Amino acid sequence: MKRIGANEFDAWIKRHYADARISGEPCDIREIAKHSDAAKKDTLFVCLKGIEADGHDYALAAYKNGCRAFLCERALSLPRDACTVLVRSIRGGLFYLLSDFYGISEGDFRFCAITGTKGKTTTSVMLTHLLNKGGYRAACSTTLGLYDGKETRKTENTTSDLFTVTSWLADLKREGIRYVVIEASSAALSGARLFGMHFDVGVLTSFSNDHIGKGEHKTFAEYLCAKRSLFSSYGIKTAIYKRDMERGAYIVSDCAHTVPLPSDAEAVLEVFELTEGQRFIYNGRSIFLPLPGAHNRTNARLALAAAAALTGKGEEYFEPYFSDVYVPGRYEQFMKNGVCIVIDYAHNHESFLAVAETAKNRSQARVIAVFGSVGGRGEGRRGALAVAADALFDCSVITADNPGREDAFHICAEIYAAFPDKSHARIVADRAQAILYAFSLCRPGDILLLLGKGHEDFQRTKNGCVPFSEKEILLSAP
Repeated sequence: MKRIGANEFDAWIKRHYADARISGEPCDIREIAKHSDAAKKDTLFVCLKGIEADGHDYALAAYKNGCRAFLCERALSLPRDACTVLVRSIRGGLFYLLSDFYGISEGDFRFCAITGTKGKTTTSVMLTHLLNKGGYRAACSTTLGLYDGKETRKTENTTSDLFTVTSWLADLKREGIRYVVIEASSAALSGARLFGMHFDVGVLTSFSNDHIGKGEHKTFAEYLCAKRSLFSSYGIKTAIYKRDMERGAYIVSDCAHTVPLPSDAEAVLEVFELTEGQRFIYNGRSIFLPLPGAHNRTNARLALAAAAALTGKGEEYFEPYFSDVYVPGRYEQFMKNGVCIVIDYAHNHESFLAVAETAKNRSQARVIAVFGSVGGRGEGRRGALAVAADALFDCSVITADNPGREDAFHICAEIYAAFPDKSHARIVADRAQAILYAFSLCRPGDILLLLGKGHEDFQRTKNGCVPFSEKEILLSAP
């Protein structure tokens, strides 16, 4: 991390923002912050405008905390001793500014970005695991957090912002890690959260109609545009996707080099379902994967192709390293009283189908599901969840997911109202009680699916985030 002296401030700013208009007396810079409570003496406060808040509105609060340097897109009403840097687009030069500050240079890393409606996290974790096991030190930023090859640091969003990413990259550089996998959500792409980064490889895991509605994308076209932007605006050299994916070829069409993978039906000869996962024949070779299901075979094949593209090694080099891959909260299963309990992050029609198909391929017993829908967004998804659950599960217990400020029972009622056969569903709005109730319905041999929260060990409610472990609820039950 650099210290920018007051005498070099102007030149430093104009290296990254040619249109910058600097007013006031520059000061030393030892920190860069986007939150006013983190802005203090010798801090550059970046007035970023987001979906819910505008940093310009917090400039005075940052000033009162001791901050005297401000990067902004509109004039600020601050005392005369403040130094303001007015630019047309903060995001346009932010990655370069932060990279320079944290000592990140082009060529320090080989980057892979992974996007898609479903499968992003699993594919990212698989790829990072293969690289590390294969001798290529790798890290990843996913829904699970920031993983440096040893431990995971939890983060707020699926895709962290550039402030978090660049400081993390500085840590990785010091550790000698060269390969970095970034899970890129459509929200991050549409909000230009990663703008300025360039990726060597891009992976599209899947694409379907989702994330449309309040708090997400306004239209399907906007969602499609967000996904496509990864492959048109981030310098991707190689794009990997499934050949039979609807709109897949269109989404990656701006990339000069594409790798369209064949479908399972074309490429996978045999599949053997095992208690501990699955074994399948791919390219004439046997691969053991601890995760069950056709969707995970797809994720694994995408990860293999990405590992090969990043390193230049053949896929066969990485195939043996799947044997001990682990993805928290993705078809994570354990037994209690003869019931197979599965914790999975599935929260839309596509993922419900994948999890249900996997469960039914592994057992002829009943499948009972506990699920809900997040509050404040995803309203359009609720009816589709009900229709899918009615068709896929023997019984559904509708409950809270992360309701936030929205009434949990209201969300449940919307889902229940869309059930074609309401005898297949029951509302138990308290999630802990819903899990115990669903478990009481199970007989030995049944499969109980706890869907929607996956790896999360918290629940977002009207009272904020509260600790919540689905596994602990069941393990502590009689």
